[in-house]
Amino acid sequence: MKSVICPVCGAKVMLSFNAKEGDIVTCQKCGARLRLIADGNGFRAAVA
Repeated sequence: MKSVICPVCGAKVMLSFNAKEGDIVTCQKCGARLRLIADGNGFRAAVA
């Protein structure tokens, strides 16, 4: 399962198998709303 690191608190945020660039996910630890950005073979997260 793919994941990204929350840029706010550093927690690992798990992604669904069908996640795509531009999706908004929420960090379960701090509640930050994150936008997925394509990065090579995976994603990175930026505060939405």
